[in-house]
Amino acid sequence: MKKTTLILAAIAAGGGLSQAATIAFEAEDFASVSGSPTFNTVVDANASGGSAITASDNSYAATATYSLNVTTATNYTLYIRVFAPSSGDDSMFVPTQSDYETMGSPTVEINNLSNGNNLTYRWVNTNAGTFVGETGDTSGVLAPIYDLPAGVSDFTIRAREDGLLIDGFVFDTDGGISDPAVLDASLAAVPEPSSLALLGLGGLALVFRRRK
Repeated sequence: MKKTTLILAAIAAGGGLSQAATIAFEAEDFASVSGSPTFNTVVDANASGGSAITASDNSYAATATYSLNVTTATNYTLYIRVFAPSSGDDSMFVPTQSDYETMGSPTVEINNLSNGNNLTYRWVNTNAGTFVGETGDTSGVLAPIYDLPAGVSDFTIRAREDGLLIDGFVFDTDGGISDPAVLDASLAAVPEPSSLALLGLGGLALVFRRRK
């Protein structure tokens, strides 16, 4: 079952309301994969949803494409939850261009994902090159701020090193999230479309679930 979770949070700001938008999805909920060998889905009790994806070699061949259902056209920062067990298994590629209507191939190298912590899953802010809630930086090229148009957009990643476990993705209008629990909550199970949820993250939220 593939799902995209969209969270629209109304947060009090200066006596008014400002809207933050989040698009969250599990790595194993891809629309398609390609390449030979391609990405494999592996069972991992420490992964969100109990599964993650990984490449089986270092050939850069594997790609995974996701369909994003965007209702709020604006700028988003990409956060990725990964487990990098060693310095030889700690890099991947994300798209090059911020405008999805003219998006380039996934050739922005996010590297050094094992820096400072190769024992657990962690969140990386791909635009800042930092780990959420941890010290240390990534290396390689910083990902852009993604300008997502309203509607359905494709998002493609590419493998670089085998052994890296990719668990989930969050596109968020807040580029400075510092608490990994906020991102963990975005990947958590959400109600059915008819349900409303109150998220204890600083505001009211409407949570929609789309199945494929």
